[in-house]
Amino acid sequence: MLYTLAGIADPAQGWGIAGETWQVMSQLARLGEETWFRLGDKDVATHLFRTERLRRGEGLTAVALELCAALGVPSRILPMTDKPVRTRVRTDDGWLDFQDYFVRLRQAPEVREVRFEAPISPRSPRRLRRRWREPKPSSWRRRIRSSRSVRFWRYPESETR
Repeated sequence: MLYTLAGIADPAQGWGIAGETWQVMSQLARLGEETWFRLGDKDVATHLFRTERLRRGEGLTAVALELCAALGVPSRILPMTDKPVRTRVRTDDGWLDFQDYFVRLRQAPEVREVRFEAPISPRSPRRLRRRWREPKPSSWRRRIRSSRSVRFWRYPESETR
């Protein structure tokens, strides 16, 4: 979303930055590392930037807003929480990490269920909580999206207004 709103996304791939180079991936392959998770050189820079800020103790929300400002995105892109959340999908072959399913397996297996795992109950960033009151989990509904029947959560229409 960040790259799209910044006007630098690669529309042909549907992810990453247009005009990427792949020197980091080439070197990782040369060193014998797996390279199925393809990050272009510019994308690696974004990840290094984010990782360093988080290592210093900045919250993910602050880092996301800093990235928006640096890339000229006037909208605020806020993470769902500042805490780590692992996204897993269940296929007929069992549970997979989302990136493994999405990138390495190219979304080939049919998804039966989506799970968000966090060591503690994650809370939305304070900026988001101030703007919208947090819904109770019982008020969430599942929505079937895509031909793969992936279940995504969404708030009822009355709570998004």
